[in-house]
Amino acid sequence: MDALAAVDAFAAVDAAQALARAVAGVDALAAVEVAELDAAGLGAFIVGLHRLADRLSGITHRAVGVQGRTAAWRGQGARSHKQWLAQRCRLSPGEAAGRARTAQRLEMLPETAEALADGRIGGGHAGVAAQAVADLPPKAASGLDQLVVEEGARVDAGRLQTAVDDYAHRAAPESLAERERRAWDHRRLRVSRTAEGAVALDGRLDVLGGETVLTALAALSAPGGTEDDRLPEQRRADALVTLARQALDGGGLPTVGGVRPHLTVVVPLETLH
Repeated sequence: MDALAAVDAFAAVDAAQALARAVAGVDALAAVEVAELDAAGLGAFIVGLHRLADRLSGITHRAVGVQGRTAAWRGQGARSHKQWLAQRCRLSPGEAAGRARTAQRLEMLPETAEALADGRIGGGHAGVAAQAVADLPPKAASGLDQLVVEEGARVDAGRLQTAVDDYAHRAAPESLAERERRAWDHRRLRVSRTAEGAVALDGRLDVLGGETVLTALAALSAPGGTEDDRLPEQRRADALVTLARQALDGGGLPTVGGVRPHLTVVVPLETLH
């Protein structure tokens, strides 16, 4: 039997036929002339697409969870579940591992998985739940499951995270401390130069360190008036440079080899003429 046919929500319907009908529906959506929609119609279309994407994500994770639990991927040319996902779904190894991990965790939260699949909560809510359940003892999972479904229907993922943190602190104080310790252990920052000479940053910070950086960036990345056409990520990049420049100009940085850190700019001679 095709692994896709194991999706339990479609037990009474042939999965291949259901998928074919869904593809036909997506084709119809793709054919909509969105430029011809009025403001209200375009807004409703976008909201509907977003909710549909969340529902499809829920159904996909449910199928991936069944596939992982039953090892239905075996015998199909892959050495692991995440390798099967990477090969068949065109995912990077990291994306495939994350998809399999989230699906496995959502199997511990059946009400959350169902709410995602039927559109009562979004993918962000499910992500908060999947991360939290990994840090909680099994006895606390059902309470988390109920909390996510009830709160997720009313608040965004950020506010849900706060509610989940409060619940984790009450239900298992040690779990929150463990998550913070793990975040601290995994902190990193990679800095490299691109072929064009630009600087690329990649990293993650612990909870307190991250909030410190976010607070500083927020103070310096507000739009500079109505004519400021920078994207939010561009404003944050400029804010980071401003922080570094202020640190250099402030004179408080330790010396390196007896020399105060300073910036040297090299420009072509013709630029000065």
